[in-house]
Amino acid sequence: MKQSDDITTNAYNFGQLFSCGVDEKTAIYNMSFNIAELHSCGNLRFIAKIGYNPLSRDNVGFGIGWSLNLSHYDIHNKIVSLSDGKSFRIISAGANNVKCRYLKDDKDISIKLKNNCLLITHKDGTIEEFDSFGNISKLISPSGHWHKYQFQNNRLFSVIDTENKNLTFEYTSNGVSIYNSNSEVTCVCHISSSLLKRVIFGKENNINI
Repeated sequence: MKQSDDITTNAYNFGQLFSCGVDEKTAIYNMSFNIAELHSCGNLRFIAKIGYNPLSRDNVGFGIGWSLNLSHYDIHNKIVSLSDGKSFRIISAGANNVKCRYLKDDKDISIKLKNNCLLITHKDGTIEEFDSFGNISKLISPSGHWHKYQFQNNRLFSVIDTENKNLTFEYTSNGVSIYNSNSEVTCVCHISSSLLKRVIFGKENNINI
């Protein structure tokens, strides 16, 4: 990946679309930006954000090291990763009792099993349900409005809300295209040699990496 001085973008003109910097605790350079949004009832909003992890060699469709900010459960390593960056390791799991390492005593979240799948309840009442592969399958807000997530080959395929509005992700060897409910392309991520090279928003806004 290029150094930050080599990144050309006009994303800085668009609020919090783009962010980058060095983590003070880990000294690791990180970068993230929003690529799509789905506004729903009850102030529920899905923001698709991709972030770069220089320690990762995984490619989930957006290029090596890039991934969406979705909560996920790594079944093999028994690690729960939340969309806000927090992570916990499950050390034991029963029908009504899931014990985690690094989970705060104040219980900002509670983790249970539902039909052998994880169910996470947050302090504000938000609920996240996961499928048998560890992917998030549904998010329910305190107001009762929800987002449902569909995956294909462990890659996010679509997000749909209570009003049937949706975002669809189309993956090819050259990148990812994101479509809204009107089948309009809202964002295109271009990939070359498994590396993210360019992100295009509409006709004029773009990020070259």
